[in-house]
Amino acid sequence: MKVNRPILGRTLAVILPSAALLAMGRAGLACWWFYAALAVIVTYDTVQHRHLQCMAVILAVTPMLLLLRDRLLYSGPEILFVAAMVQAPMEDLKRLRANRLAMGLVLAAVIYWLASFAYTGEYASNYRSLELVLSASVLYLLAQHRSYLRPALLGFALSSIAVGFGLLPNGPAMINGIAVLRLGLARIEGRGIGNPISFGLTVTIVFLLTISSSGRWLGLAGRKTALLALQLIAAVWLLLSTSRGSWAVALVGAIIIYWAEPRQRRLLFGGAVLLLLMGAFFTLFTHDATLTSYLEKTFSGDVSLDKLTTGRAKQWASFPAAWADAPLFGHGPGTSLEEGKIYFDKNLIYHSLFLQIGVETGSFGLILLFVFLYLLLRKAYRYYCVTGDPIALIGWAGYVMAGLSVPALDAASGAFLGLALIGTDLTNFVVVRHAVIAVPAALQADAAYPAN
Repeated sequence: MKVNRPILGRTLAVILPSAALLAMGRAGLACWWFYAALAVIVTYDTVQHRHLQCMAVILAVTPMLLLLRDRLLYSGPEILFVAAMVQAPMEDLKRLRANRLAMGLVLAAVIYWLASFAYTGEYASNYRSLELVLSASVLYLLAQHRSYLRPALLGFALSSIAVGFGLLPNGPAMINGIAVLRLGLARIEGRGIGNPISFGLTVTIVFLLTISSSGRWLGLAGRKTALLALQLIAAVWLLLSTSRGSWAVALVGAIIIYWAEPRQRRLLFGGAVLLLLMGAFFTLFTHDATLTSYLEKTFSGDVSLDKLTTGRAKQWASFPAAWADAPLFGHGPGTSLEEGKIYFDKNLIYHSLFLQIGVETGSFGLILLFVFLYLLLRKAYRYYCVTGDPIALIGWAGYVMAGLSVPALDAASGAFLGLALIGTDLTNFVVVRHAVIAVPAALQADAAYPAN
């Protein structure tokens, strides 16, 4: 399968210098290079009317964009995804508008953010719900053009790998006076940067895409060496992120691949062995005890439920009381942080999509969420039945699993949601059914004894 070099070249021109500057401890310069280089590329491609190429590059650099957003231009993802959306062909935008499930998601996210803004007076309240639907929509639109989606997803994979290489040399970050090595999180120039869960979710997507369909969605079908190298690095990064939510997403995605793609079971088994070997290596031969600590919390039977879930068990335990006080329409959009202080005595938001929606919007919001997820699952399963490809099921399960441990309102979760939305549109596929035609006996006889 031929690789789209212009898209990959532009992606590498943005992310490689940014990752190198991060590795040297120059986060500020990394931000400026990232946005400046991307602005030049987007402007040039727009002027040259290479609109789909522009969309692909923006999707490809998403992992680096998520890392740098807190350091410079907080609204960067929203701005760039809007820039990508306006590049889409009008026919594709009409198709998006005609997709009731996708448009329902977009409208719900916009209303949710506006209501949060109005209720709290802070524009940043649930602002990332826009990021979620915009990133998912960009991926869905590119899925109409697979020759652009494949290099975009490969660039996404390379960007995720580059983020890991950029952060790793900075060593452990100090959290409450303790040195903690969680890849995806670092302290550079005296300030924290990154989020292990967001980073873990992006490398989980990469890891699963290297296995499903033999890497076809990355455009690497038949390129076993490149595929194995990506899978190896993604497995290492996933372990070092110590994000157990991401580990759970990877496990569920692997189970779906095992069930849906029997031909990939050998590759899946190899990936599992690889993860085990990498885990054993890092726990036995490295000095940092962070990974060992998280593995013990996850698999030891002596660990309390609260430690196992990093305090999330208290949030789930407090939910019935919070819901009972406002069962119909919740405590109001954007109030998750304030209600957390009241019901589980922590200055934290509810770390789950379902808890946050339930607390803020009550039964009304939860019912809408569950109806959307049910309809999306039906579409994803139908897509699998027609095409034999479980990509939409992987996206659906990944988003739901992420939503159990985080609010899932960012572009990392949006990538999973975008993969799920692929299953809502079968217009690019033609199903051919072979009809059985009755052949007269005389013709059957002639066919049985052909002339010399």
